[in-house]
Amino acid sequence: MNLKIFTQDNCPNCPPAKEIGKQLEDEGFKISYHDIRSLEGLSEATFHDIMATPSMVIVNDDDKEVHSWRSDLPSLDEVKAKLAD
Repeated sequence: MNLKIFTQDNCPNCPPAKEIGKQLEDEGFKISYHDIRSLEGLSEATFHDIMATPSMVIVNDDDKEVHSWRSDLPSLDEVKAKLAD
């Protein structure tokens, strides 16, 4: 499983989302970050139907969505629980 975190520079809630990602990375989870203002980030956001930041999407090994938080900031424990499923 992989957690994709979608952010942008002018988003006030994006730094806490990145911090959740960093903490999960430190625990060994696979995390990828996508700035929706970059071409790659926008492409990835479009693929996952992301319309606002911060957003987080958990995908399986086939890049299929398993769970998501769109324009919402979950707690670290919420994300961990979903990654452990």
